[in-house]
Amino acid sequence: MNYSFNKSAIIATFSLLLSGQIVAQDHILPESEYPYWPEYEYLSTGDLDTIEKQPWINNNHIIDGWDWSLPDHIEPSDRGLVGLQRIAGWNKAFQPLNTRFQANGVGILWVNWREIEKTEGNFDFSPLISRIQQANSVGLDIVLRILCHSKSKNGNISGGQAPLWLEDLGVPVMPREKINENFDTSHPVFHFHYLRLVNELKNSGIPHMVKAAYVGYASKSHGDEGIGPYGEKNPEANDTVQHVRERLDAWEEAFEGIEHKVFMGGPSHYGFEKGFGMRKGFVEMYHYRIPDNEIGQYIDDKRYLSIDEEAPVLKNQCFSGEVNEEYNQSWAEASSDYRFGTTTNSFPYRYFMSNLRVLQMRCTYVHTTGHLIPKMLPFISQELGRTAEDTPDAWSFLTETNLKSGLSKNWERWLYQRDAPGYETTPDIKMQHVRKMWMIADNKYYDYIARKGQKMGFAAADDVFPTDSIHDVALKISYYDGVPGTLKLVYTNCSGSTEERTITTYGTDAIKTATFFINAKFDAAGYNFDFELQSTQEVPVSFVRVIKTEPFSSIDVSGLTVTPKTLELEVGQTGQLSKAVHPTNATNQIVSWSSSNSSVATVDNSGLVTAVAEGIATIKVITSDGSYSDECSITVDLLSGNSIMNVISDDIKVYPNPVSKILYFDLPESSSEKHIEIYNSNGQLLIAENTYGDHLEINVEEINTKHLLLINIVYGKNKSSLKVYR
Repeated sequence: MNYSFNKSAIIATFSLLLSGQIVAQDHILPESEYPYWPEYEYLSTGDLDTIEKQPWINNNHIIDGWDWSLPDHIEPSDRGLVGLQRIAGWNKAFQPLNTRFQANGVGILWVNWREIEKTEGNFDFSPLISRIQQANSVGLDIVLRILCHSKSKNGNISGGQAPLWLEDLGVPVMPREKINENFDTSHPVFHFHYLRLVNELKNSGIPHMVKAAYVGYASKSHGDEGIGPYGEKNPEANDTVQHVRERLDAWEEAFEGIEHKVFMGGPSHYGFEKGFGMRKGFVEMYHYRIPDNEIGQYIDDKRYLSIDEEAPVLKNQCFSGEVNEEYNQSWAEASSDYRFGTTTNSFPYRYFMSNLRVLQMRCTYVHTTGHLIPKMLPFISQELGRTAEDTPDAWSFLTETNLKSGLSKNWERWLYQRDAPGYETTPDIKMQHVRKMWMIADNKYYDYIARKGQKMGFAAADDVFPTDSIHDVALKISYYDGVPGTLKLVYTNCSGSTEERTITTYGTDAIKTATFFINAKFDAAGYNFDFELQSTQEVPVSFVRVIKTEPFSSIDVSGLTVTPKTLELEVGQTGQLSKAVHPTNATNQIVSWSSSNSSVATVDNSGLVTAVAEGIATIKVITSDGSYSDECSITVDLLSGNSIMNVISDDIKVYPNPVSKILYFDLPESSSEKHIEIYNSNGQLLIAENTYGDHLEINVEEINTKHLLLINIVYGKNKSSLKVYR
């Protein structure tokens, strides 16, 4: 299928080339036309009250364009959050959103460590608390981001976020590479004060006041990004960095019992094990993060973009966020290096693609601006945070792109199109990119947004549409009406007979969506077909959606059990607990795990118990509504000879490690006084002891801290430091 180029865009680009303004912009590509999307119109936060959801039409019909409607009884998931208003600093008030559609709209609040602790040791969270309370008063929960690492931005000290007094304490400033000039995050003094900030955040009560909170790392560009020094593509390496682990430990303590609120700027398995989520944040480049193990994105052997349900973010039902914001005029100007071309012509198309990718990645949160296709925003608000248990629909977007790693076919949400003998398809409707995205194969800078074939087969996920049930659904088919012909929907009805519904096409060069209300039996297992589309003329199909039309009927939980009931472990060992929600087909299978004494044993979101120190603990599992719970008793013993003795030198030894009660010190035989200091992981001094002897015993049983003690031993001009685990 051929499309003419946008002449005005070509002329504009040619003129810029002649003037020398974009000679260096080799990322810019010629723009094609984007006739199936509305013209560019940027809607700001103040325009939200003009946006309405697309009406639900309760009969068979055909409309022009795509159809984002959902039945009126559908409400947003509690897990689905839409960031619709962002404020940097606490001096500006949040405004009521006044939306005319249902959404869990949240306010995004960025504040600087520099403002919270203007002078060393003097913390003032009161302006932050006041701003959170003000946001709550206009109906907004807050997603909090404390920026912590930069001294300056673009050489401007006032643009920095970390306290300047850190430099007076000897914290070095790293060379500026891009925008930010950052303090050295790994420096012990910076690390000490950062941990103290997080501890003070805990004491302020703010963790219980916010909907979610961001933890990031020093970034070369804007704000805090990533989670460690090795970047987002190497979580295993970041997980080995001690100061990164200790930072995450501090956030775990600050959000104890509500760890699900914490989301990281990059992947960390150490953080995922605590129940933390992750925010990605560059979905405008909508093919990025393919593949990505942490969020379950992989390409299968048939080149279909697929979902790994065992990925940490999905398996643990963590916070999973995106940012979709680069749509104002400036992104097509020299000030932004013509990041998305020399005009805004492609912006609605890119907005369309980015939003669908957010949903394909199963995100629970998106910060979105521009709203270039207004009817998509209510749809996104309803779709975020869904699981197979509560999704109102399933869909398949029949796209194809040439990545550097090879083809990537289809973006799918519990509805799968697969080629098979007699059901072969080819891509169609080519959309030109306006810039060279780094993940795209050379000279293949385009997407296909439809597929065509004489037969196309579709399979609905069995955990969304069980094979042993009859389903009342609306089936919406978005197709290209480019050739005269017919497109037939073929399915099995409730009595087991084959039924057909027919669409007549006329060759009008338009995207249209046909809706059929059917009573169907989706009884095919796996990727075998539940229904098919047939067209002798090979009418291109772009988007297929299956929507539950009956009000969602939930099956109540009637009980919960955990096995085994008792577990004996040795320090360092792990044990797996299993939960069973009753009945097995209960709608809400979500549970939370907790330990009565995490200094003895911890538990993650999957029920994996880790023995930390000698003692007894109770592991509790509880349903998400708190109505049912069960317990397992954990006994942890020290292995004889298996505790680690910290040998500092020939005459200094500290043991056992881990420790539960008495910590023993073998010290130098000298007349010098020895000074012992014990800190928690937040840098707070807990115990100080002086002795002239060569042996000391300190009872640490009553110390109310988890995981880690930091110990300094000072004698004469010598100083030794070590870590002992609880």
